[in-house]
Amino acid sequence: MNTRYILMGLLAIFLIGCSNPKSEIEKTEVVKKDTILRKSIDSVNTSKINELSPLEKIEKDNNENILSVGEQVNKAFIRLSEGDSLFKVYSSKYGEHRFYGFQKPDLKSKRMILFSIYTNDVDKNPFKMPYGAYYDISGMDDQGFKLKYVGTKGDFIEMKFIDATDIGGEPIFFEKKWIDIE
Repeated sequence: MNTRYILMGLLAIFLIGCSNPKSEIEKTEVVKKDTILRKSIDSVNTSKINELSPLEKIEKDNNENILSVGEQVNKAFIRLSEGDSLFKVYSSKYGEHRFYGFQKPDLKSKRMILFSIYTNDVDKNPFKMPYGAYYDISGMDDQGFKLKYVGTKGDFIEMKFIDATDIGGEPIFFEKKWIDIE
């Protein structure tokens, strides 16, 4: 009977000795896998944050294009000297343009309208401008819309959006740098 107890004791010691290192190894492997998993999840989340949406990419690329042409930008104009207070902008192969009209004289206010030479800015109004996206003034003329000069407010020129019935008067503000007043 003593031999039996001794064998059982030895077997218990052996099992305890073998199970401890194994459980420690398993714990270490679980921790490593968890850390690797967390790191891979973090890198996926970080890469998603750094990825641009299709509209953000259009915005970034087209803004860079406008900056790269320097002084070769095509500006809108108003001919007050001729008694004409209507806003005009025409597409030209000699210059590029891309500018927004805002709800308030503030670049952080809601964008209301876009004039751009780039198809991906205009086609199907991808930025969902309330008053639309146009290559030039002819696109507005076709719909009976007009922009009429009101005055200046700081670094902005105030225009009124007039619809086909000549009713309207919603103010739209453009940065002065995009419009020449003659």
